[in-house]
Amino acid sequence: MTPEQIHDWWCCQDDEKRASLVDATGMFVGNPFTTPRAIFDVMLDLHGFPTGSRVYDLWVATFQVAFVGVEVDGVEVEFVEFFPDFWTAMVEFSIVEGFPCPEPCYVLKFARSHI
Repeated sequence: MTPEQIHDWWCCQDDEKRASLVDATGMFVGNPFTTPRAIFDVMLDLHGFPTGSRVYDLWVATFQVAFVGVEVDGVEVEFVEFFPDFWTAMVEFSIVEGFPCPEPCYVLKFARSHI
């Protein structure tokens, strides 16, 4: 995905999804390979995507993250893996445009007479 493609759908996302994407982008910039899943899960839960729910699973699948288990001092700890294609484009979008939503989403609507 490119920053231009993100621009095209950004305002079509609801407030909670946009807020979760902004926070996740910050996690990607700050700790692209070392964000603990527990912290990530709390962030998504606070934005209305509770762990174990279908909306959580859909968010994870749609926005290209995975979870990697690593043994730390004999204890298995899961970390978030942000797939770079999407998240690098999100960072570029945030730098160039700053996550604005100046106008509402424009969805094409067709009347029967035009079909």
